[in-house]
Amino acid sequence: MFTSCKFNIWIITGLLAVTTVFFNAYMFSMSLLSFKQKKLCATDAIIMALSVASVAHQLVCYFWMTTNVLDSMCLIFQMPYTGVLLLTFSLKLTITWDSSFLTLYYSTKLVSSPNHCYTQIQAAILRHVTLAVCVIPLCSLGTCMPMFVVFNTANHTKVNKDCELLPPSTYYGHVYVAIYLLLSDLLPGLLMAKCCISISVHLIIHLRHMKASTNGAHCPKLGSQMRVVRMALSLVAIFTIFLVVDLYVHYQFAFIGSKLSACAPALDSLQVCYCNCVRGLECDTGRS
Repeated sequence: MFTSCKFNIWIITGLLAVTTVFFNAYMFSMSLLSFKQKKLCATDAIIMALSVASVAHQLVCYFWMTTNVLDSMCLIFQMPYTGVLLLTFSLKLTITWDSSFLTLYYSTKLVSSPNHCYTQIQAAILRHVTLAVCVIPLCSLGTCMPMFVVFNTANHTKVNKDCELLPPSTYYGHVYVAIYLLLSDLLPGLLMAKCCISISVHLIIHLRHMKASTNGAHCPKLGSQMRVVRMALSLVAIFTIFLVVDLYVHYQFAFIGSKLSACAPALDSLQVCYCNCVRGLECDTGRS
């Protein structure tokens, strides 16, 4: 029964991987075309970094699922499994923070009135965007390096044929999982929510100013800005739904060692797929 479930998850993950690669190829090609036509802007740099991280995440995640299906007798050593899980979680951390970084940059661009704080943030992003998109994956990898220590590499269950699940078995391992969830789910989610609130507030202020200047005679045109708002709100809604599921799955993984934790890479793939669908439809919005 469990083997059949893992095979079904493997099929679903493959379909999600194809969809995600398609949208990432679209976004990467659009950003590359924009780069050839003009100087590389902050939006293009962040989107290209997101595309590369998303494709890498799908490939590593699908490799994890493939070996999970094929190695039912636990013939492969556990250390390679730990390395694959480390790459999977570090890429997920990179994607979430890149998404938050992109949303933060959009929020600074849509401030209609002069704001010293937002102006300084936008100027800093424009100056150091290339450095930021390079530092984020390095920090993500460094954050996940303790997995080699806290994950129980001796864990493999012949009964369930689940050789790749390596839940931490110590108190410090559980603390590390809690810290990882804080860095990968909660903090980026709060940053995205804050940015979306800022976008909404400043758009309302902008709308009121335009109505006041025209005495309500003409409807203000905010098509481009509203598309960015829909993108940001869609990302936050998707992120919130998967946050609840992700926290539950990782709780099962870290504290109970449930077989449900085998769904974690597939859930990550689903989250990345949906987020990239939203970004793919809106990737040409908000370019500078």
